[in-house]
Amino acid sequence: MTRLVLVSCEAFGNLPARVTGTTLALAGRLPPWLFGLFMQQLRLRALRRLPVAFGWLTARGDAATAGWIRAVLAQPAIRRDTVQVLRSIRAARPHLLDAAERLRTFTQPALVVWARRDRVMPPEHGRRLAALFPRG
Repeated sequence: MTRLVLVSCEAFGNLPARVTGTTLALAGRLPPWLFGLFMQQLRLRALRRLPVAFGWLTARGDAATAGWIRAVLAQPAIRRDTVQVLRSIRAARPHLLDAAERLRTFTQPALVVWARRDRVMPPEHGRRLAALFPRG
């Protein structure tokens, strides 16, 4: 039997996701080497914890976001791929509403898991997504 689980994610026009996503989408317009210089600044915990950086993505600590920064800085291929993903955000945005509507056709069990106090992915989007599934 096919099942689906969705966790806090971009939906219903929340792309790029709030201030954090907007900052990253703008930084993604930079050439990869310049994006690397931008990311260098985020090695500093105080800057990384700002809402315009990764501060709203974690509730406790920032070990995960520090790891993201290390990976982007250590691997040119990861940096290049990250820039490509960030550049694709503008093209993907118009398709979110259509994709959400098509979820109504998924007739298998579906679970939507959302953080109650998420500051990047609006909690009401989780409830709205769950309501789209016939067996959500």
